[in-house]
Formats: sequence, structure tokens, C-alpha cells
Amino acid sequence: MGESRQDGGNRDISAYAAWNNFSSANIAVQGIFIDEAPSLPSTTTFSYVETTSTYAKTALGPGRGHIKYNLEMVVDPLFYNMADTVIVFENS
Repeated sequence: MGESRQDGGNRDISAYAAWNNFSSANIAVQGIFIDEAPSLPSTTTFSYVETTSTYAKTALGPGRGHIKYNLEMVVDPLFYNMADTVIVFENS
């Protein structure tokens, strides 16, 4: 059985969030940028985006959970409630 998109994304977020514990190099992650995020309005898409945002904010910890999505198109207003920054077009 393959890994779900959600599981893969959560694994990647956890790996980046772990950098916050690597004090000897003085590095930290202040947020997550999710490129080419799903953007068509559906229950599945909203659930994925909301779950990913919540997971990232929790994993990164207080004050480090800036979530930025590149949705590449104008989207349903509900998406704006799930991220701190939403990119709706590029190459303009």
C-alpha cells in the first residue's frame, strides 16, 4: 500500500520542524511553504489543506507556524482562513 499525500506531507513537515531542535547550528524553521497545493473546492481538498495547516502549526510550535500556500489560482474564500499567506497567481 502506498503512502497518502497527507502522510507524506506530514512526514516532510515533521522533518523540517525537527530543525528547531538542532541548536548547535542555530537553525530554525519559522513556517512552511506548500507549493502547488490543491485548490479546487471540495470536501477532500478543504480537509487536506486544513489538516496540513493544523499539523504544521502544531509541529513548528508557537510563533513559528507561518503557513504559506501557493494555490496558483483564485480560490474559494475558505482557503484564506487556513493559511497566513495565499498565493493565487504567479508569473505575472
